[in-house]
Amino acid sequence: MAKKSSNKNSGGRELFLGGTRETGTCDQGNYWCMVFETAIDGMFVIDMQGRYKDVNHAGCRMFGYTKEEFLKSDVSLLLFPEDVADAFERGKTVWRTGRLASEVRMKKKDGGEIWIEMTSNPFTLGGIEYCLGVKRDITASKKQKEELVNKIKERTDELLQANAALRSEIEDRQRMGDVLRAILEGTQAVAGDEFLHLFVKNLASATGLRCAFISELTGAVTDPVRILAMWDDGKFVTNIQYYLKDTPCEQVVAHKLGYYPQAVKKLFPNDHLLVEMGIDSYIGVLLNDSSGATIGILAVMDDKPMSEKPDLQRILSIFASRAALELQRKRAEEALNKTNAMLSAILDNSQAVIYLKDEAGRFVFVNKHYDRLFNKSKQSLVGKTDYDLFPKEFADVYRANDKKVVEANSPCEFEETAMHSDGVEHTYISLKFTIPSIQGSLCGISTDITEIKRVSEALKKSEKLLKDAQCVAKMGSWERDLSTNKITWSDEVYDIFGVSPGEFDGDFNALIRCIHPDDRERVKQVVSKTVQDKVPYTIDYRIVTPEKKIKTLHVYADVILDASGKAVRLVGTAQDVTEIRKMQEEAIKAQKLETIGTLAGGIAHDFNNLLVGVLGNVGIAKKYINRNDKAFEVLGDIEKAALRARGLTKKLLTFSSGGEPVMEAAPIDGLIHNTAAFAIKDSGVLVDCALPKELWHAVVDEGQIAQVINNVVMNAVYAMDGAGVIHISADNVEVTPSAEVVAPLKPGRYVLVSVKDTGCGIPENNLTKIFDPFFTTKTAGSGLGLAVSYSIVKKHNGAIIVDSSHGKGTTVRIYLPAAGSAVVMENVSTEVFSSGMTGKGRVLVMDDEDVVREVSGEMLTILGYEPDLAPDGEQAVMKYKEAMTSGKPYVFVILDLTVPGGLGGKDTVKQLLSIDPNASVIVSSGYSNDPIMADYDKYGFKGVVSKPYTISMLGKVIKGVFGNG
Repeated sequence: MAKKSSNKNSGGRELFLGGTRETGTCDQGNYWCMVFETAIDGMFVIDMQGRYKDVNHAGCRMFGYTKEEFLKSDVSLLLFPEDVADAFERGKTVWRTGRLASEVRMKKKDGGEIWIEMTSNPFTLGGIEYCLGVKRDITASKKQKEELVNKIKERTDELLQANAALRSEIEDRQRMGDVLRAILEGTQAVAGDEFLHLFVKNLASATGLRCAFISELTGAVTDPVRILAMWDDGKFVTNIQYYLKDTPCEQVVAHKLGYYPQAVKKLFPNDHLLVEMGIDSYIGVLLNDSSGATIGILAVMDDKPMSEKPDLQRILSIFASRAALELQRKRAEEALNKTNAMLSAILDNSQAVIYLKDEAGRFVFVNKHYDRLFNKSKQSLVGKTDYDLFPKEFADVYRANDKKVVEANSPCEFEETAMHSDGVEHTYISLKFTIPSIQGSLCGISTDITEIKRVSEALKKSEKLLKDAQCVAKMGSWERDLSTNKITWSDEVYDIFGVSPGEFDGDFNALIRCIHPDDRERVKQVVSKTVQDKVPYTIDYRIVTPEKKIKTLHVYADVILDASGKAVRLVGTAQDVTEIRKMQEEAIKAQKLETIGTLAGGIAHDFNNLLVGVLGNVGIAKKYINRNDKAFEVLGDIEKAALRARGLTKKLLTFSSGGEPVMEAAPIDGLIHNTAAFAIKDSGVLVDCALPKELWHAVVDEGQIAQVINNVVMNAVYAMDGAGVIHISADNVEVTPSAEVVAPLKPGRYVLVSVKDTGCGIPENNLTKIFDPFFTTKTAGSGLGLAVSYSIVKKHNGAIIVDSSHGKGTTVRIYLPAAGSAVVMENVSTEVFSSGMTGKGRVLVMDDEDVVREVSGEMLTILGYEPDLAPDGEQAVMKYKEAMTSGKPYVFVILDLTVPGGLGGKDTVKQLLSIDPNASVIVSSGYSNDPIMADYDKYGFKGVVSKPYTISMLGKVIKGVFGNG
């Protein structure tokens, strides 16, 4: 008795030849089982008691029983009663001696007789002995054989009776029959390549011909034909291929049979094999598979004629089906082996970890990538669980996920972490699924996404940085599909337009409606040209937000083309440059003022030098004319006109780059009241001032800011045509870094002064020009009021903003730095001496202008001094040295600050002080706003006199420096 199998599990399943099955059902996922079930021969597994343990579909069809009927019975089911004893004896022989091949008679379910060619092989599995029987139905061939033998015998008898001369031929046929039987017996126990080789060898020997071969058709007629087995002249020939064209085999394919009993090489002179082998005769038949498809050729050849052997065609036809069957099986096995090899290559070369687990969680398969990552061989992994290979915290997660898949009975995806052999944790995406034919089993495909996840996180971070950058830059991205006209915006674009995604229709027409009416046609033209020319564009245009706020956008667009070169999309960016453009406008204004300032400073300097001559000569002339003389009155008018011209040069000097305000912290509410009241005097316009008590002090040059207030109020009076109320208000404001800052302002504290009128307003096309020097709409205006105001406020580090609509009035907002937000400069003032202006002593005057030197000399003479004149600093230093050496030094020196191409006052005073530290030097300049003029003592001067000046002004300055002594 055989041992009971130890391979049964709780599910009533048994293991066979490395596979698993439930009772009566083969595992379709097992490779051997696939061969078992698809074999065309009947295959039976029995135990030592003769009971059937398994049977394939071909076996069931062969005998007419179902698999369940077989599994409930034993070998006696297929035996006639008289054959039972002999069958059991053969079974014992198999178990005792091993493989056994036999030809037996068996009984079908319907009681019919069937002859079987059977091969039996014992094997042991799981400690239990079994026998595998392969049965082939040879009933037809046996009958054919018997019929052939009988016919041969009958024919032989007939021939013997008819003619004794035919006896020899009959004996040959008997020998042929014996050889054919020998072929059948010699090849029935082999298969595959071995069968094909023995078959052609025995066929050649049986027919007494030189050569026999089986070839396989590999594809189209033009593809080479491969010879699988060839026996030629007593030996096997290998590695032969040929082409069908111009060969007798081509005729076989065309007509299913090719018979050339002689001179075949002459008929097919291009068949090099026939020619090289010296073949004279050829017979070939077609080999078809079970579906009728052509798969090969069976042929015999000889170097002698075959005319004396007419039965060869029939013999070849008899064996063609057997050869075709074996060729078909060989192809199926090769295809299976190829599939298995491809599957193994795919699994083992996959960069994913692939594994198979049984219901207990044990690994039954892992691919090579698995053992590469975890540095373990396949053999050491199979049979282990996750708990044997990984730390418990990892294994718990894997096992829990496995159970979820089995319970769901559908594929599931998990993100799992695994520790590699180098100790580094990696992240995997694991796709897990069950295998229906193996209960409780699970297959997993795990892909390492560590790097992908790192890149993804970096991408998310980069996207966030990009989004933050776009937010800071007020820039967003957009895309327009030209086929649908749909537009897609990024979040920042929605913010720029001041709408939510639900408030924007998302097409080009909706975008056009958001654009300022004056810019719409220009945008359409630019976009149309871009699509037509397929080139990028940049454009600035204005939009109007739902809150009626006007913004300026800078838009860039590129064209995306399809494979045919057609424009299909526009992609680009949109940036809110409203504040940038304001800053650029401010910069342009500043550049204009700087240019004008340079010009104005030069003009003022030269004009002041000329005015010195005018005022000086007028003053001198008045000394020599009686006060009651009409000429004295005329000279007085000339002097007044010159002094008014002096005021104009002061305005011009406001633009010069050298003139800086002398600022100090001061309350400006009184300044606003007094300046506004003076500006509206006798105009018919009223002023309403709303100034809070807690208004901060501002850091200002009071005289310059009074000029700004005066200019703004005077413009309001003019705009209101002498009727109405001007509203002036002031507030404390603090500009923070996050706030929407007025273009030129830096964060800090400011005093905001607002002047609002109800006049005619300013047309839009004039708004950008109002701060331009000499631009005016007044018939009697100079065009310097607002330009001067802009320059003054800018030099105070503030801002002046004008909001106006034609016909709706104007509001001017002036931002001035509050105390604590700017450096307060000391105000240097000069004490004015009002009497006793005469003096005595030598005085040196240095000026590059002849008229200034001469007039100044005359003025000093009138004041009682002895003037000495020098055209530049070099001569002034030389004269000063000579005076000291001669013992007649100068009591003081007047130096012109600017000497083009020569040594000016700033450098000359240094040399004079190095010669005489007690030198008394007064600085004079036509640039009255030069920083040296405001802070003269810092540079070594004792006093300052601004050009143009009168005798009285000069005298006061001199006495202010030296006092009454």
